[in-house]
Amino acid sequence: MPSHPSAQEVAGRKGDQRHAALAGSRAWTIIAAIVSLLSAVAQAADSPRIQRLEQSLKSEGTKATDAFWREIDSAGTPLIERVPGRADRMWVTFLWRQTAHRDATDIGVVGIFNQTPWQSHDGLTQLTGSDVWYRTYELETDARAPYAFSWPEGRVTDEKPLRKELRVGGMREIFPDPRARKQIPEVFFARETPVAEDYFEGPDARPERWLQQRDGVPRGAVAEREVTSRILNNTRKVAIYTPPGHSKKNGPYALVVLFDGLSYLQSAALPTQLDNMRADGVLPPVVAIMIDYIDAAHRQSELSGEPAFGRFIVEELLPGLRGELHLTRDPRKAVIAGASRGGLAASYIAIRHPQIFGNVLAQSGSFSWAPKGEPDGALLREVAEKPALPVRFYMVAGTWENPDRMLRYSREMRDLLEKKRYRVSYSEYAGGHTFLNWRATLPDGLITLIGQQR
Repeated sequence: MPSHPSAQEVAGRKGDQRHAALAGSRAWTIIAAIVSLLSAVAQAADSPRIQRLEQSLKSEGTKATDAFWREIDSAGTPLIERVPGRADRMWVTFLWRQTAHRDATDIGVVGIFNQTPWQSHDGLTQLTGSDVWYRTYELETDARAPYAFSWPEGRVTDEKPLRKELRVGGMREIFPDPRARKQIPEVFFARETPVAEDYFEGPDARPERWLQQRDGVPRGAVAEREVTSRILNNTRKVAIYTPPGHSKKNGPYALVVLFDGLSYLQSAALPTQLDNMRADGVLPPVVAIMIDYIDAAHRQSELSGEPAFGRFIVEELLPGLRGELHLTRDPRKAVIAGASRGGLAASYIAIRHPQIFGNVLAQSGSFSWAPKGEPDGALLREVAEKPALPVRFYMVAGTWENPDRMLRYSREMRDLLEKKRYRVSYSEYAGGHTFLNWRATLPDGLITLIGQQR
């Protein structure tokens, strides 16, 4: 989400706290008005189905809307229609039905982390003379993205919100779409009960062929344990997936180490995907070690190129598990993976310990990061200064992510690695900074790096 000056910062500039608060209030009003104007302009691209409904209302009245809602209730939301003559574009229409129990005035649509074409809380428009509120966007047909509805804080009294978020214009309460056809268990990089987050996908979105449990496919086991580090002087939880039939007599097993473990366990459905990929013969039997972080402060520090954290992985965690789980010692069969700050950490650790990890799977890696006071892109400088190492990279980033940070530095990292003759697979997807998108690209990354049909 965008950050805004605090009242204290404004007061420091103006020298008067009261005047600053008033100025801040006026600024919020102006920003909100601008957002509303831009939203109105964007709303000109109406859905053909909404246009037909508008015409039907003139002759059929409520019969037209009743039939429309029966159609929508059956199909689910949002409404998705291809743009005629443009094979790679679609209209996505978010819909809300006005009820006597909830005033839809000032309802908006929002996306997780605000990395979507709808910025902040784009308002829905009421179709005149009906109970239909809608907002249409023209998007890529391969897009996949989470969304939710929002109201001003305190406006909704008949349902508990999923969460609250500070958006342009003030605090908003976030609610699910009761007609959503798809949901993902989202944990937001945290150890907490997953929240069912609504999402949509276009007709050409990357297939998720290994996502659902299949009858007749043997399932691996997941065991959670606490691991204490003397190097870091802390204790964390680690979830370990072992494939069906795992035994010390078999193997050695290919290895995947992932950061933000709960997100890969829950949101990315990693155990189910590994079961199915093994059953289809595209991956060998894999042991996956999903490492949680202790809290947000530890995550920021440990996943930001902290050498001691890499030492914990290679000197404490893996030696303790290697014999127990019969893990490979071949770096070409070992992957270290992560998303966002986790993608940065995975890259740092492989570059510093290539004798352990020969593969990096970085999803929207935070390659712009640098220690305070240094220019952006600290890892890029470290890579540039070293000779090329026997490490292969699989990298992805979203075209809806911050173009000056995530996209720019992902592309610069790709270019640098290619220049130094690393093996690099790089792609971009239509989506934002979410595990919904990383879940879909994870199988391709694993197949590229350690697949049996490479």
